[in-house]
Amino acid sequence: MLADTAAPKNSLWSTLRDLTSIKRNELAKQRDAVKALRQELVAPLSAVSDPRDRVALLLQDSGKRVKNDRGDPDRPWAGHRSTMIRKGSAMHTEILALAGISARNVQRFLAQSNNDASIQPATFSTVENRFKKALDALEIKYSYATLFADLVTEKSGPLEDGELEVSQPEMVGREEMHTQRREWESLVFSEENLDEAQIQSHLRKVFSSPEAEDALKSCRAQFADFGRELQDGKIDLNSMKATVDGLSAADLLSDQQLAILKQARDSPVLLSELTDVLHLRLSSIESWTWGAEVPLEMRRQLSGKYRVYMEEELTDALMIHYVGMRFVTKFATVMDSVYDGSAWKKHSQVNKSLQALWDYYIGHRDKTTETLKEEIDDTFKESYFLSAIPRSENEGAAGYDCETGAGEDKPTSRVTRAVEAKQALLHIMAAESLIADQLNEELVAFQTDFKWFGPSLSHTAIKSVLKFFGVTDIWLGFFERFLKAPMRFLHDGPNGDIRVRQRGVPMSHMLSSFFGESVLFCLDFAVNEATHGKPMYRLHDDIFFWGTPAEATSAWTTLTTLSEVLGISVNEEKTGAGRLSALHATHSAQSISESLPSGDLRWGLLSLRTDGKFAIDQSRVDEHIVEMQRQLAGRRSVLDWIRAYNCYMQLFAFHFCRPQHSLGRSHIDDCLRTFSRINKEICSSTDGNTALFVKKMLSERFKFGNVPDGFLFWPMKFGGLELHNPFVTLQGLRVYIDESPEYCVKEALDLEELRYREYELQFEREGPADKRALVDRPETFMDRATYALFRWDRSDSLLHAWTQLLASDARASNPSAIISPVDAAIEAGMPEWSPELNGLLDKMKLHEASELRELVNTPYWRTVLELYGAEMSSVFGSVQVVERSLLPMGMVEALKGKVRWES
Repeated sequence: MLADTAAPKNSLWSTLRDLTSIKRNELAKQRDAVKALRQELVAPLSAVSDPRDRVALLLQDSGKRVKNDRGDPDRPWAGHRSTMIRKGSAMHTEILALAGISARNVQRFLAQSNNDASIQPATFSTVENRFKKALDALEIKYSYATLFADLVTEKSGPLEDGELEVSQPEMVGREEMHTQRREWESLVFSEENLDEAQIQSHLRKVFSSPEAEDALKSCRAQFADFGRELQDGKIDLNSMKATVDGLSAADLLSDQQLAILKQARDSPVLLSELTDVLHLRLSSIESWTWGAEVPLEMRRQLSGKYRVYMEEELTDALMIHYVGMRFVTKFATVMDSVYDGSAWKKHSQVNKSLQALWDYYIGHRDKTTETLKEEIDDTFKESYFLSAIPRSENEGAAGYDCETGAGEDKPTSRVTRAVEAKQALLHIMAAESLIADQLNEELVAFQTDFKWFGPSLSHTAIKSVLKFFGVTDIWLGFFERFLKAPMRFLHDGPNGDIRVRQRGVPMSHMLSSFFGESVLFCLDFAVNEATHGKPMYRLHDDIFFWGTPAEATSAWTTLTTLSEVLGISVNEEKTGAGRLSALHATHSAQSISESLPSGDLRWGLLSLRTDGKFAIDQSRVDEHIVEMQRQLAGRRSVLDWIRAYNCYMQLFAFHFCRPQHSLGRSHIDDCLRTFSRINKEICSSTDGNTALFVKKMLSERFKFGNVPDGFLFWPMKFGGLELHNPFVTLQGLRVYIDESPEYCVKEALDLEELRYREYELQFEREGPADKRALVDRPETFMDRATYALFRWDRSDSLLHAWTQLLASDARASNPSAIISPVDAAIEAGMPEWSPELNGLLDKMKLHEASELRELVNTPYWRTVLELYGAEMSSVFGSVQVVERSLLPMGMVEALKGKVRWES
């Protein structure tokens, strides 16, 4: 169904529609008033030839006359200035202000020209032209503001009688939805046969080192104390507010439930009542159960997948979210301490004997302050270690799909960070690949995820893992009752079957994140042990690993062995391996190791080529184009079409990956060519010109022609339609991205050679740095091969190259930009701040100019303003199409939210 165009059924919505209608009617009146004023002011000019008389008539407001002291009503400029100055209408005053004309000054000059022959008639012709141009601009402003209101009305609900009808798509479920439902049901309602004793036995082997056993004891003690505290403790109002906010953002509740929560959050009395109810629920957690049934709904995602959501009673949803948030943040705190301790290995090529060599030869002479190894460790901890779960009650979970936030108007900060982490993962992989090329080292990678991870997750595995980590029986019992929910699909009607969940976790629940991450953490720890600390990059169940062939083989074997024990199935369609280093990439993935998976290595819509580089897979793009065409054809309004187009282009941009030095300029060129091809397929009737395509829709639906391009791309808060252009940021970045990024690695190795010679000469002059470090004290400096072993742990030149390849990102403050620009790093690619742009700002009101300055600090919007600012100012008199108060922005905000795609 086209759920994103359906209106919320509440009084707020009705009020907003009424206000929009009032504003629309007022705008239409203003537009007609300008036309009437034009007729009254301009028509009489045809009978007047003297420029002074013409200007005097224009300044007299609506053709009214005031006699001068000579009694001549037709030549008011000939009298004294006091005879002409009077208060005009508000609209007349607005025209003068828009034209930058001072009526008092012009009156003075008119009077002066009666005696001063040096004031030429051409002076007043200029004033007349400015007035007429402002009159034109005002009429256009109100015409476009009326169009904007019509567009919002078209989007917001059913068309009124007599309005243009728009064909509706057939609102039926698609076969793929039914297919996915059948597969979902085959997993969720089928019995599992895992052995809890086998799981516990395997986990004991994974956590068998003395360091791991000590960490496990601490973990179990903390969870035991936490369970008692959670059941007995009081809930303060701040925690309750955080719970309300978190649940509201979870994409779980109905519009009516969201309205109730908003009302409760704003009322201390209602919030206190909810807190009391929640505390009572927690104190009797041992007896909590679901009601007779929990309704289910299938929703289509932008990626094409369907998700099944539970529709819970509000107090149940609050209690479950609170418990989930408390457990998931506690789990993050406990496991962060495991990571920081000795149980979690940190990868290093430098063992104790090598460290002794370094101390002997170099020791205190070491000039390194920061190292690449430390940088990689810090990045992994900050962005990838248990990245799916929040660290505080005020954060939200990142969701199952990193790309989910790409289709939202206001993605949460945690969703945004998850999206950025997924993008940065490919940048990191590409950077290590470039370094491996220059070092002539073989780098092997594999990727995988788990098939139907959420719906297939074993309840036995969840219970076994949580029990292993020390969660108490009271809470294990509650978790089991939560998971064994009696459910019925709304689509089946009130007489549909009620079935009890046997496997899997529900969507958009904090408890689901807790269960999933607890199980997956066991895989993280096992691979960390098996590879001696080599990082496995995991975003939810989306896994990438790269290293030497031996490390990759060990990681894959460990991963698949434990996955089988935990009842998790590898998704063969999304599993593959390949060589990242170009010098070794001519071999097939199978020749790397028979133990590694077959299949192509992919990231988003990119596939690894035989030369070790990633490129866009055009055949997979074609599949998305077909679905995009179908979705756009089903949009019933222009604003719906634009929003769906923007969301799809954002999804493409995400799956093409944000450009970065480590990917090189060829990646940007690939993106530019592909976006051009997409537009030609989507807007074939206009040869890929999206602006012309939207103009045709406006002409056909609203009989509105000669629309300036700027109106289409202009920010909505300034009265535009905010159609996004994916080429803007890409083209700016192209100037900035290196064509041959490998050169910075070559420079780093040259600097490393100079540092080696410096240390060698210092050793020859002064001897060992620490004679006590080695028993046998060699008299010659270490060879280059041995020195090279310290690169990752000691080379600051390699760290500098790494920093260049992954230039630090300062994200754009504008979340609606299709491709998040790297503001701090791409000044070279940002358009210059032109004098024309300053002129646009000078014409604006103070608060509007401040908002515009925020926009122009991002590359995307500065480019848009530079491209279309002059045109917009020329057509509308300023960059604000019409006064903000007259635009139906309340309705626009109400229509925003997560897009629900056609089934």
